[in-house]
Amino acid sequence: MDRQLVSVVLEPVKTEFALTDTAAGVLAGAAYAVSFAVAGIPFGMLVDRMSRRNLLAAALAIWSAMTAFSGLAANYASLIAARIGLAAFETPSLPASVSMISDLFGRHRRATAIGIYTMGLGAGQFVGYSVGGLVADRWGWRDVFFVAGVPGMILAFIFLLTVREPVRRTSDGKVALDTRAPSLLKTLGFILGQPSLRLLYGGYIMLALTASANLAFLPSFFIRTHHLAIAEVGAIVGTGFGLASIVGSGLGGMVADRLGKRNILWVPRFGAAAAAVVMAATALMVLVHSVAVAAVCMVIYGVAFLAQVGPNQGLNQGLVGTRMRGTAAAVMNTLVNLFAQALGATLTGFLSDRFAPWAGSDALRWALLAVSFLNLVPIVCYALIGRTLERDMARAESA
Repeated sequence: MDRQLVSVVLEPVKTEFALTDTAAGVLAGAAYAVSFAVAGIPFGMLVDRMSRRNLLAAALAIWSAMTAFSGLAANYASLIAARIGLAAFETPSLPASVSMISDLFGRHRRATAIGIYTMGLGAGQFVGYSVGGLVADRWGWRDVFFVAGVPGMILAFIFLLTVREPVRRTSDGKVALDTRAPSLLKTLGFILGQPSLRLLYGGYIMLALTASANLAFLPSFFIRTHHLAIAEVGAIVGTGFGLASIVGSGLGGMVADRLGKRNILWVPRFGAAAAAVVMAATALMVLVHSVAVAAVCMVIYGVAFLAQVGPNQGLNQGLVGTRMRGTAAAVMNTLVNLFAQALGATLTGFLSDRFAPWAGSDALRWALLAVSFLNLVPIVCYALIGRTLERDMARAESA
């Protein structure tokens, strides 16, 4: 929820601070993503070396405080600073979470478990967009960040009291006997030596890049192209993405696990098919003139995109050794944020500014369409993973 709030209020922030679309794209994308990328690997290493529960609770409390601080921003620079702090302390969230889940669930249940965990993304987006839109419309954009920040600090305390640190296990469910985490260089060397991981990361980066563009600019797209009020946009985007996340995350993990039990090669094939749906749904979403049809396409896009998160994270965890999982999750997250989150929104804002002289109010529409064709890359990458997947998974078991 916290990372998406700035997209909900991007238009009033842009107006108050007199920003271009490029500057708005940096705020929504690069400012968050670069900080996330820089902090990602160090925090990922901590996940493999200390109590993941304690690390996650502390990070949640701090990033929630940074969210509240965003509401106090006096200018563009201070809002950027708050985004940087938010991103840095959000970095342990996914690595610690998927590492804990991987110890609790075996290979053939892992994608489903991570998919259920990822449903939280839908809940966060629903609350962020819908409630954020209502709060911004009634009290102003600054109060959105105050309303979001305080509950996170309370939840951090509850999490610390109610969650236990799980025993670290191998992919086949056995207790890991070697409790020492390998060095960063050894882990990175192992990851680079896995062709399946290189393809997985390349595909996921491009998939996330287009998602970054949509998450950052869809509210602005509906406001500019379909002339909706910010509260209406919050309700449409929040409900749409919330529904898509719950359905896509849960269904995608279950389908991938069932296909994987028959033949593990069906997991990346499922990813290639979902990426094709993502590209088609995005193109239709930005081209149609009906708000209702665009909203339906947005839900289809969201289901197809989020259906891949659980399987992708599950493959990433299954293709490395037990004590490499936190670092591997951080490496994937770092690459995604450095290249996808940073470039997706920024590239879209840049293209929108460039298209404005000839496209006018439709500039953002054509920028989103142009970026959507980058989904050709994950289709190809996921299709190629099958060539090396079984060999790479056997190598991970012996790591």
